[in-house]
Amino acid sequence: MERIAPKPPMITNRMRIRNVSPGQLTDRLTRLDNLLELSSMGVPDVDSRAWQLDIAGLVNRPTSITFEELKRFPKRSLESVFVCSGDPRRPTIPLRRVANVKWGGVDLAELLDHAGVRPEATHLWSYGLDYGRFFDTPQDHYVKDMPLSRLKDGNVLIAYELNEHPLTQQNGFPARLVIPGFYGTNCVKWLCRLELRERRATDFMTTRLYRDPDFEVDPTGQTTKPIWAVAPESIFVAPKPETRIKRNATEIWGWAWSCSAVRSVEVSTDGGESWTESSLEPPHELSWQRFSHVWLPPRSGSFDLRCRAIDLSGRVQPNNSTRNAIHSVRVIVED
Repeated sequence: MERIAPKPPMITNRMRIRNVSPGQLTDRLTRLDNLLELSSMGVPDVDSRAWQLDIAGLVNRPTSITFEELKRFPKRSLESVFVCSGDPRRPTIPLRRVANVKWGGVDLAELLDHAGVRPEATHLWSYGLDYGRFFDTPQDHYVKDMPLSRLKDGNVLIAYELNEHPLTQQNGFPARLVIPGFYGTNCVKWLCRLELRERRATDFMTTRLYRDPDFEVDPTGQTTKPIWAVAPESIFVAPKPETRIKRNATEIWGWAWSCSAVRSVEVSTDGGESWTESSLEPPHELSWQRFSHVWLPPRSGSFDLRCRAIDLSGRVQPNNSTRNAIHSVRVIVED
């Protein structure tokens, strides 16, 4: 594929990952120094003065917008949970890469209205300025797609701020796509082009990676579906794994989220043999929700604590073998 935008220099052309453990996520709004960072092909060095966003394909008015022009549109701010889908080569292993942040930027629907989307368009293809080798396969761009039907729910942004600060180079400066309720892999960083198309993108990252078996369509698992909507999940923030606690009343708490609001979170203190519904705060905007449970250990010894989220659609966090499998921590109770 021909490059769609000028090739920027790379600060680094190696994969960069910064992980944060659940026990560090004590703040409702995740601090910048506690944010996960993942750059699959490295970090491009983008000059905001030369940057532009092209809107093309099935539109009535193909458009190019500079960074200064982008910032003249009305600014939208929203708080949302942001979840990494994990390693696409090992989709059954939960990595718990998550944050809750405040985005600032421009409503995507407004930009697309400005360009005039044609009625035959069904998907939005988004292109990033990062390039290189992705799992040993050469890529000219990081390319993902989104069904246009997602726009009906609103809150899709072209973001240029994160927690009321300009995006850093590692987090997609000068602008990135943000789709609350979709996994982070779909939220293209260093955004340079949006294409309206009548079908899904056929790129390596949409046809061969980031796909899950669709057992509802095909019980054999041979048919796959794109990893778009976030599945229900919950994690413990406290206690941390291997914590030693006294045999007193102890608060167990953490965060829960899904592509919709979470209806309930259940906690088990006996390795999943029995479950108790925890206290759960009501949903706020698109953020994660805090759950808590006061536990009085019945004895001293080792305990396996578990939590599972259930969202408004009735989907339950599964026991194992999925990216959102039940989170468990082992604690030691002492007299």
